[in-house]
Amino acid sequence: MRSKHHLHAAVSKPKLCLAIWLFRAEKPLPRDQLLAVLWPDVDPLLASQSLNSLVYSVRKGLRDELGGAAPVLQNNGHYQLNCTAGVSVDVVQFEHFVHVGEQYAQAGQMAQAGVAYQQAVALYQGDLCLAPEPQAVIERERLRACYLTLLMRLADEYYQARQYVQCQSYVQQLLC
Repeated sequence: MRSKHHLHAAVSKPKLCLAIWLFRAEKPLPRDQLLAVLWPDVDPLLASQSLNSLVYSVRKGLRDELGGAAPVLQNNGHYQLNCTAGVSVDVVQFEHFVHVGEQYAQAGQMAQAGVAYQQAVALYQGDLCLAPEPQAVIERERLRACYLTLLMRLADEYYQARQYVQCQSYVQQLLC
C-alpha cells in the first residue's frame, strides 16, 4: 500500500483537477466536464489550452514517481487516473477498508472487522479540503461521519472487551 502514490486534494488548479478525479478515481471523466468545472466562464478554446497545460504539468510532476508511467490517461476525450501504474486515492482505499470491515461485522467476525476499521482509520488524515462546491462539502462530511463512526465502533469494541487503554485512545480521537 505504501508503494502507491496517494493524491491529496487542495484548491490550486492542478490539485482541484486531481480532486475532481478523486471522486471518479477509476472511471473516465469527460473533457467537457473538466472544462466546465475548472474554467466555467472562460472561452472554450482558452479553457481547452489551459486543460492541456494542466494535464501536462500533472503528468510532469508525477511521472518520475511512477517510473515514467503517465499518471493521467486520456482516451476519446476522457481523462482518468492511471491506477494500473500505481496511482491510488486514499479515499478509495479508506472506503475499501470500511466496506471490508462492514462485511466482516455482518458475518459476525468482529476481530477481522476491527482490523479493517483500524486500517481505514489509519488512512484518514483529516477532512478533505476541496473548493466549497456543494458536492465537495457533502463528500467531506460523509467521509468525516464515516470516520467518526469507525472511531465509535472501535472504542465500543475495546470497551466491551475491557481493554480500556485502547478504548480511551479512540475516544480521544473522537474528541479531537
